[in-house]
Amino acid sequence: MGDRDPFLRRRCSEEREDMFTNLPDDFAYHIIKLLAVEDLLRLSFVSRRFRNLCLSTPNLRINSHNPVTNRGLSYRFGFINSLNRFMDQRHHDKTKIGTFSLSWSLLGSIISSEEFFFIKYLNQAVDCSAEEIRIRVVHPPGKPFELPLFVLQSKSLRRLSVNTNGCLLKFPSLFAGFSSVQYLSVESVLLDNDFCKDWIPGFFKSLRELKIKSFLGMTTINITSNSLESITIYDLRYNGLYHLAIAAEKLQKLKIAWYPPLDTVTTCLQINAPNLVDFEYTGEPVKYYRCLGGLPVVNKVVLNLRIPNQLALDQALSSYNLRELLQSFGSVRKLNLYQQSLEMFSKRISFPVLFNNLEVLVLNVVNFNENVVPVLASLLRGTPNLTGLHISSGFSSVGTEVTQSKEILFDVQYWQSQKMTFHQLHTLRVYYHKGKNMLELVKYLAANAEKLRVIIILYSDPVSLDSSMDVVRSKKASTTVYFMKYSGAGLESVTCVDALCKSPYCCAKTNYVHTK
Repeated sequence: MGDRDPFLRRRCSEEREDMFTNLPDDFAYHIIKLLAVEDLLRLSFVSRRFRNLCLSTPNLRINSHNPVTNRGLSYRFGFINSLNRFMDQRHHDKTKIGTFSLSWSLLGSIISSEEFFFIKYLNQAVDCSAEEIRIRVVHPPGKPFELPLFVLQSKSLRRLSVNTNGCLLKFPSLFAGFSSVQYLSVESVLLDNDFCKDWIPGFFKSLRELKIKSFLGMTTINITSNSLESITIYDLRYNGLYHLAIAAEKLQKLKIAWYPPLDTVTTCLQINAPNLVDFEYTGEPVKYYRCLGGLPVVNKVVLNLRIPNQLALDQALSSYNLRELLQSFGSVRKLNLYQQSLEMFSKRISFPVLFNNLEVLVLNVVNFNENVVPVLASLLRGTPNLTGLHISSGFSSVGTEVTQSKEILFDVQYWQSQKMTFHQLHTLRVYYHKGKNMLELVKYLAANAEKLRVIIILYSDPVSLDSSMDVVRSKKASTTVYFMKYSGAGLESVTCVDALCKSPYCCAKTNYVHTK
């Protein structure tokens, strides 16, 4: 046996080598794209096959401010020289690039010509017909980063992302021509108002998706485009933006996270997007809201608004034009509301807008209390065609407890007095932790919603399950109740009450219970 050991070791070694050698290129490329650039350069010297794979991989990710590349001047020179030879060879072969990521720090560079190399690699990526370029650059304080013109002029480039780590991002002077970029993302940048005013409508005429995140410098944003289909604007808190106007005929998706400055009385949101389907607004409301032409085809709306601490809740309606905001969503089919968005209307006798087309209502509330329940009852009276109701109450996320104050009980008799009709409701889903008010609503719906077929109750502790068992005694025989226990590890168990078929929600522990 001892004589065969060297043979077995040699054979196993050959098999391991053959296994990678015979690996299809697509799988090898997937492994290579996960390597840091230093490891990629080392791998290219192992064998001819590895060199060819490294030189032809469709995705390149270069990170120059990795601590490994900053071990000293000699190591840095070696890294730059190896990278230069690698990029020069790839550029010579004109190997097409799918995604090119270049992350480079010019802050305290120990090699004076590093900015030249940074621009050179970008130019080589453009020459290799890169379809996506991701740039992250750290400049010395006070020095702007000007996006090279050849990047914007690339005919193959479809996706461009730029992160300047808070430095000023400058665009070249306008010229006769248009960019073929369809996706543009700028993040952690300092911008001036001309970016949206001049560049978006004047140069990016093929742009379909725009993302502006964590920006500084712009006090007004005016976006006008005949091509944009998706816009995402994530505003830093109280960074000075007080006016946002969007006019995009083809726009279908709009996401806004905005915290207007507190000392400005003229904050304004203006939307002209007749084909908008998906709208999400997080942050704080503005003083003036205008929706030109309405939103006739909007399908999904998410409102996660809160009132600034400096403003009392009972002053919200008089200070903010929230009625105009809600009325533009009159035809919405799916509405997602958070607690303070409901509490803004807690001083009203009735909810200010009817949602006759609403099919799915999602509520995320911390406390099912006197500030929420009356507004919710008024809202539900205006949703006669509701088919699905999802409510999360008592915790902000699964397993995260929220302290609740002593609540006023709104029992089944209260909900009966509201004279609500649910002719279409067939699915009720609740995330339940503590408190009786939400269960009273569930019991009322279980007994009175004519077409209710499925009730899903998600809970995190046995006490919640014991409290919610009253729902079983209230439900109709045709209604199936699913009790689903969650923990930090995910779904733990499912209990199905009166299921007519196998549960679509299965896990390691699934129980079936039938009542008489």
